Amino acid sequence: FLHRLYAWTLTRYHRVVHVDVDTLVLQPIDELLGAPPGVGGGGSLGGPAEEARPPPEAPEVVVDLVYTADYNMMSTKQRRRGVPPAVQGGFLVATPNASTFEALRDVAQGGRWGGTYGAGWERSNIGHWWGGATIQGLLPFFFAVKKPGAAREVDRCVYDNMIDRPVRDPPPRVGAEACRDTPLADIKVAHFTVCQKPWSCRPRHDPDDTRHLCRDLHATWFAHRRHLEARLGLTNASNDDVPCRRRSYLPIAFPDDLRLLPR
Repeated sequence: FLHRLYAWTLTRYHRVVHVDVDTLVLQPIDELLGAPPGVGGGGSLGGPAEEARPPPEAPEVVVDLVYTADYNMMSTKQRRRGVPPAVQGGFLVATPNASTFEALRDVAQGGRWGGTYGAGWERSNIGHWWGGATIQGLLPFFFAVKKPGAAREVDRCVYDNMIDRPVRDPPPRVGAEACRDTPLADIKVAHFTVCQKPWSCRPRHDPDDTRHLCRDLHATWFAHRRHLEARLGLTNASNDDVPCRRRSYLPIAFPDDLRLLPR
């Protein structure tokens, strides 16, 4: 997981987006890329949530990280105590910066997490959850304690929708409580965790998924697959049921020499 820190070393780029392989980008996210991230509209680690976007004449504020939170990794007690939320490692927008990378690396290599160092990182209680010893605990600790105000949270239901359990008591600092209630048309990035991977051919059937988002997102993923096959002129352009015949996934038949694909 810590290899994601190298996003901050890619200083030739304005922004670096790091997404998991089981995500699907459904709409542009230009608002996180074109203007410097951190211009209003979200909460920041180490500070209160912002309710409104500043007026156009307000100075632009560049942050090192735009992220979504994974509140379901935390206990209700942690959320009630206001512990900075777990960072969901499946969607990160980094502003490359060599000094930020070096500072993150130093904290990671210091290894002061758990055990004799108490709960979480450096007895802070931040990162005392699954994945907390890696990116999902290191980043909230770093941007709450070492570099407060340099990270911005955005709505997980829009930018990293996992169709996970609703977050209540307390509600999330940013965004909706129940990502399962988000209309498909409003989701910009889907993350196939709770819904299972499309290539598993076993979409999850959850009675609380009243909008059938898991089913619809799986169908959307396969529609993108068919579009890719058709655009590349591959011979096995699939019908709706072919890739998951008898729950056995049929991979895309890429040629051995990818240079043969149309550019």
